[in-house]
Amino acid sequence: MITLLIPVIFFGVFIYMILTNDKELEEKNKAYTELSIKILIIVFFSIVASVVISLQKEIPASSGHGGFVYIIIPAMIGSLVFFLYLISLTIDPKRKISLGIISVMLNLVTGMICSITEF
Repeated sequence: MITLLIPVIFFGVFIYMILTNDKELEEKNKAYTELSIKILIIVFFSIVASVVISLQKEIPASSGHGGFVYIIIPAMIGSLVFFLYLISLTIDPKRKISLGIISVMLNLVTGMICSITEF
């Protein structure tokens, strides 16, 4: 589990460096800027990465559900995180970078948890 968390931490640091290097950091009080659109795209790709990570699990042929659980759970939690991030942008736009990184991390950890869990 720790070996799975190391790439997630590096990914979070990488995203933070990309987002803080943006020129529009003085527009922190606005909810929807170019920076928030970049973060939304990154959160969407983290949902896709979460599904891909959870599908790395060896699914037994006798499981009976065909592996849909490994697709549905990360996608549902990821879409919930995506909408919660959209709502948090309107409530507190000053924290858009930190909330975006937390959203990405939460999606990736969800994929990792689904990949090690037996359903």
